[in-house]
Amino acid sequence: MAYQKMYYLLFNAITDALSEMEAMNFGAASETLKQAQINAEALYVEYDEKNGEGRPLPVNDAEGRITGQPADRSPR
Repeated sequence: MAYQKMYYLLFNAITDALSEMEAMNFGAASETLKQAQINAEALYVEYDEKNGEGRPLPVNDAEGRITGQPADRSPR
């Protein structure tokens, strides 16, 4: 599922960026996070194209049950 791929991608990138920051490599940390953002966006767009335009990813609770749809976070 796309949301799981995005979660793992972002979680791993944050972990890598934190390691870079601990080593005082702030530029590398920033690039790691920027690339993760680009890759997560690409996964979302791919999901959107396969499942219908404008269809948001499901929201899961702590046990993995689908609980609803995400809030609209589009810029106003």
